[in-house]
Amino acid sequence: MLWNKDSAYRGPGSVRMGLRGRYVKPNGEVILTSVLNMATHYPFADPRSKSDTIYQYRNEWTGPTRIAGMITVLADGTKDLQRRALTYQPSTRRVRLAPDYAADTPVSAAGGSWVYDDDGLFAGKRDRYDWKLIGKKEVYLPYNNYRLSYPAPNGGCTEKDAFVANHPKPECIRWELHRVWHVQATLKDGRRHVYHKRDYFFDEDIQSVGIAENYDQAGKLWRMNMIASVPAYEALAPGYGEQITLDLQTGIYFGVSIGTGIRIQPFDENLLNSANMTTQVIK
Repeated sequence: MLWNKDSAYRGPGSVRMGLRGRYVKPNGEVILTSVLNMATHYPFADPRSKSDTIYQYRNEWTGPTRIAGMITVLADGTKDLQRRALTYQPSTRRVRLAPDYAADTPVSAAGGSWVYDDDGLFAGKRDRYDWKLIGKKEVYLPYNNYRLSYPAPNGGCTEKDAFVANHPKPECIRWELHRVWHVQATLKDGRRHVYHKRDYFFDEDIQSVGIAENYDQAGKLWRMNMIASVPAYEALAPGYGEQITLDLQTGIYFGVSIGTGIRIQPFDENLLNSANMTTQVIK
């Protein structure tokens, strides 16, 4: 089931310009944590590709000032899902390997509100957990969220309107009852991760879409991740969307590109070919 999720069709890739990450405090204060351009490639879905990579992306941050100019390049291999990541920090003007850009390392550009393997509900190696397919059931999922992803100027779901205290504005998220695959991950004895148990509900039709419930070491529900999907016609992909992470214990939440109307452009294979993955090009 996890291989179905990782290889779910999302088009060969896309380029998204001006993505914005917003961290919302319990009192409703909104903090802009990141502005970036993101090129994403899914070689499994690209008949031209001979890569052994299942997923790769290149992020270039343009704001805020403290991280402007930072670049991250990341790739997950198909053989063992081993992650290789490089990062360029303008403060040091050096490119370094970033082995900690995986598992339960907090994502600084998200204000620490989620960890690296929260990406896309789950990303990276699976060796820390025992995985179990529970079965199929019906669950309400955020689906066809046009008002959220492509808001009308006066529709009440613009970037300014959608961020309210504790959770995004309910009128801006559309839900549908869908059949899902329920997958449960339980932390292995002797292994470390901030999440002790994780329940995933992957859409039966588009496995890259769904909801994740993450539990802390005490067995209490901590964070919920959801992909608020919308078709991406320009990228010829059925299930792109904003990822929203809700911290149910602190009341904060984080959303990427909510209400910005980001245009998704077709992927250019030259953006992430081997020549552009070198440290010289990243600099």
